[in-house]
Amino acid sequence: MDTTIKPNLAEIWTENRDLFHSCFNGFGCDEGWAQLIKEMLGQWRTKELPRIITVKEKLGLLRVTCEDRTDKRAKAVARELEKRSAQICELCGAAGELRVLQGHVATRCDDCLSE
Repeated sequence: MDTTIKPNLAEIWTENRDLFHSCFNGFGCDEGWAQLIKEMLGQWRTKELPRIITVKEKLGLLRVTCEDRTDKRAKAVARELEKRSAQICELCGAAGELRVLQGHVATRCDDCLSE
């Protein structure tokens, strides 16, 4: 049993509000990617990147957009996040992989396949 305390999205929002644009409307993904998002926000803060507009699941991957879509540094961080999200179950945070489930693309571990 994994007893690691994992961050949740509400805590991440509270701790990093200043990194998000005023039109940010919450996370459009499940809690399994919370640790990945937390790590990404650390890079976002360190590199002083443009404010984030969206963080959501799309086609089984975690996608981020920011207010300056031409910022190469932000694009690089977002691409790395997307790449890593393909290997982490979006529901529980365990190692996972991209799968097609009933016509829907999702990143799941073996244990979460039925959810």
